Amino acid sequence: MASSTLVKDVLYRVSAQLHDITPQFTRWTQRELVSWLNDGQKAIAKYLPSSCARVDAVKLVPGTKQSIESIASNSIIPGDGSSPSLVMGHYIQAVVRNMGTNGSTPGRAIRLADREILDVNSPDWHTQTASTVSQFTFDPRTPKLFYVSPGVPATPAVWVEISYLANPVEIAVAGSYGMDGNDTTKI
Repeated sequence: MASSTLVKDVLYRVSAQLHDITPQFTRWTQRELVSWLNDGQKAIAKYLPSSCARVDAVKLVPGTKQSIESIASNSIIPGDGSSPSLVMGHYIQAVVRNMGTNGSTPGRAIRLADREILDVNSPDWHTQTASTVSQFTFDPRTPKLFYVSPGVPATPAVWVEISYLANPVEIAVAGSYGMDGNDTTKI
């Protein structure tokens, strides 16, 4: 679910606690408070990882090796209905199902496979391609990477739904986050 808390509302409450209201950002600058808000988001994500859990449709790149480290806005359809934007993932949880060539057509389920079993049963699995994925594998020691089988061809596009943890979106320091401003940036 997309956040509905406005940055300016949080900063106003913080300014009230700091007795920095009339006028706001006199004792504590907006830049400083936004930086602290970003630090707070990172701390919450570190100690409560589920706060940054996502389920999105993602367009895969050709081949078997895939990454969630940096997912471009044109390669993601957010599951919460928000606008696509760059997402920095840090831990893959599951590759759930195929999502067709458009990213919005639910398809065949994808199961977790043990890489060693794939390697033993089909040593050349990294060279095979198909327009749907049947299995995925990942190593928790490299949580931003996962592999799909069969591999993804250059065309057509292959989309899958994945469950993963992402870094919180950094709030831009520049903005008009004062309570009297009209900024609608959400956390």
